[in-house]
Amino acid sequence: MQVTKLAPNEYRSLRDLGLHLAVFLRAREVSLRADDVWKDLPWKQFHNQVFRLQRCIFKAHA
Repeated sequence: MQVTKLAPNEYRSLRDLGLHLAVFLRAREVSLRADDVWKDLPWKQFHNQVFRLQRCIFKAHA
């Protein structure tokens, strides 16, 4: 969803301004939720799994 930036005098009506603000706020809400999901991922487990894989690769080449 793309939100265009318009100067206040470029809106044809208050309805257009309201629609633009609604789209902007919705996009911001979706973005904030995505950030929350990213922060809630089990990063410690990912780190442990990557370390185990790196150890296996090292042992295979040694």
